Amino acid sequence: MKRWKKLLIPLGITVVLIGGGIAMFNLLGGMTNPFTDEKVLKYNKRNQDKIVQYLVANYEGIHKVKFEDISQNKTTGSETVYLSINNSSKLSITFYDIDDVDSYVPSWNPKTFKLQEKSNVDNNVTVSDVHITYLEE
Repeated sequence: MKRWKKLLIPLGITVVLIGGGIAMFNLLGGMTNPFTDEKVLKYNKRNQDKIVQYLVANYEGIHKVKFEDISQNKTTGSETVYLSINNSSKLSITFYDIDDVDSYVPSWNPKTFKLQEKSNVDNNVTVSDVHITYLEE
């Protein structure tokens, strides 16, 4: 009887841990890419337009914006967008809430970033003159 207990207890613990791990993996979305769903791509295109509007409002001389990649940090809930501006300046923007411009955290390498920040932010800008290459194109 002692021998059976020694075998059944570790086996039972292993089964419970594996079952719990599989359940959590499925509940948290597993290894699916959240940006492959068509609804999310449309949502991200709208988000990309907001980011371009933010850039035009805050930086001088933006004529072309190319979205290169986007990543999501499931731990923090933030998203980071990687862009090329005017074929020369590289920039990444991390945000927690796309609708809250104050939550945008732009990052760049000073050696490759050649844009001048505007002295006064103009929130009433249009992006119709900016050539935009969206991430899903």
